[in-house]
Amino acid sequence: MQTWLRVLLSVSLIVGLLGMTPPLRPSSAQAIATSHIPPFAEGIQALEQANYPVAYAAFTRAVQAQEQLAAAYANRCLTALFLTHYRGAIADCTQAIRRQPHNPEAWVNRGVAHYRLSNYQAAIADATHVLQVAPTDVRGYVNRGLARAALGQTVPALTDFTQAIEHTATDDAVTLAAIYLNRGLAQATGADLTPAIADLTQALTLDPQQDTAYYNRGCIHARQGHYFAAIQDFDQALRLNPDRPIVQVERAIAYYNLGNSAQAVMDLKQASQIFYQHGNTKAYTQAQNLLKQLYLQAAPSAIG
Repeated sequence: MQTWLRVLLSVSLIVGLLGMTPPLRPSSAQAIATSHIPPFAEGIQALEQANYPVAYAAFTRAVQAQEQLAAAYANRCLTALFLTHYRGAIADCTQAIRRQPHNPEAWVNRGVAHYRLSNYQAAIADATHVLQVAPTDVRGYVNRGLARAALGQTVPALTDFTQAIEHTATDDAVTLAAIYLNRGLAQATGADLTPAIADLTQALTLDPQQDTAYYNRGCIHARQGHYFAAIQDFDQALRLNPDRPIVQVERAIAYYNLGNSAQAVMDLKQASQIFYQHGNTKAYTQAQNLLKQLYLQAAPSAIG
């Protein structure tokens, strides 16, 4: 059967940026000063409750009340990250760094903001500084590895991920799983996909709830032509997270390549509907184009 040309990218999800730190509370030297700044405490409470607009407004009042309070800038930076205001996060983390240059948290989160804006060299620089301040901080290795991988610097990225694994406690299964997942994705850019499969399998051993690991391992199986194995992984990914239409698209492709056009059509129709509901016009159009391509290539009797 003719191989179906893919329109949507596979093996492209990268997860596990280890930033977004917990709220920063003031150091002992700042505690007395902040006791007279109620907005700071209000911001901490709102941030812990995931009420980000309220937290942002409170930290803004705290900055206005005491401009030299590094923790207020650092927490407003963190809040801006959650609000996806990345340029504002960079500005606030920079202010926190000027006031408290040896605290790694602001460096970590500024690097996350740079990464989100695709400023990968700046993200690498910030992650490197994290490791200069705190040489065993796993976040520095992971985030630098992600930025290097985004730039196609696979070998140094793999080195960073391996260092992160070595510096992570063996009982921290969730963090280890995220790192193995990211190293597996970096491995997937090479010709030999065996190491990528091994890392993703290790991620799932550590954290069986990693739907992204199932999805990406399924994509790699599909690249190898192992469509049955791919479908099994896509099934698991959808069981853990049914609201992932990209997984249904990939499963449809695998079904098609096994000659099951009816199931492929069903998956593509469902994926199209979810893309439409999410307002993802580009993905919806791509899924519809794949449906048209299937109808053109498959025999009418096979589709039903």
